[in-house]
Amino acid sequence: MKKYKLNTLVSLHLDYELGGAETGYTKILVDRKIVFDAVKKDLNIIQKIWKHA
Repeated sequence: MKKYKLNTLVSLHLDYELGGAETGYTKILVDRKIVFDAVKKDLNIIQKIWKHA
């Protein structure tokens, strides 16, 4: 996309163990910080890869 100078949206899909929320519970049963830290880590990696692509 960068090669052809395409400016478009990019979507990142993430799946994490959420203490039951991933199977239909309406609340995350683990500490939210654990989930948010995992998302932040993955996002930082994707941003680094994109920057060096």
